[in-house]
Amino acid sequence: MDLKEAREELAAIDREIVTLIKKRSDFASVIRDAKKESGTPVRDEKQRMGVLLRAMGFAEDSGLDPERICEIFEILIEMNEDMQRKLSK
Repeated sequence: MDLKEAREELAAIDREIVTLIKKRSDFASVIRDAKKESGTPVRDEKQRMGVLLRAMGFAEDSGLDPERICEIFEILIEMNEDMQRKLSK
């Protein structure tokens, strides 16, 4: 595989990542509705920590740096919380 082909493959992987982020983001309305019904605030620290620990465990299992994956998931969680707030207006 030459550099051009490698970059094209990486671009395809990046598209998949963005597609999954979009899918996760779209799920914010489901989470917002469930939180509203249960009286749970948008920011749920216990759940947040659970998601981060789960992601770090997945990272370790995959041979990735758990701290870096945690940083990525912190951003994903913030995106989801922002979307929930927007949907609540």
